[in-house]
Parts: sequence; C-alpha cells; structure tokens
Amino acid sequence: MHFGLGGRQCIGKTVALANIYKVVSTLLKEFEFELADREEHSQTQANELQGKIPEMISVGISDLASPLMVRARQRT
Repeated sequence: MHFGLGGRQCIGKTVALANIYKVVSTLLKEFEFELADREEHSQTQANELQGKIPEMISVGISDLASPLMVRARQRT
C-alpha cells in the first residue's frame, strides 16, 4: 500500500505516478533492454522458459526473490 487507500490517499499520488510514467516511457524510447545473462537470454529466445515464472517472495513485479539483471544499450 504505497500511496494509501480511500480518503487517506497521499496527495502527491497523481504527481508521483505521472513522473513514473514519464521516466519509464523515456527509458523505453531511448534504450534497448535485454537480459544480462546470456544463457537465460538464449533460453528465452528458444521459448524454453514459457509458462515458468521467476521465484518470488510475494506477488508483484517488485517482489522477485532476486534482481532482474538487464543490459541497456542506447538507441541510435
């Protein structure tokens, strides 16, 4: 519960979310991302990981048990 619920929501929630959307869209526009682990990248390309989910400590993308390592290259 990052911003609260109901009438007790954070007053900066909309500003924070707008900034998050701007940062993510800029990163996706300016950079190309790929998995840092070459073996995992080749397994993904061969659809060997289809239907398998990474180990999680809870439910949600930010609750992965280990970091998701990626390599970023600036788009030309």
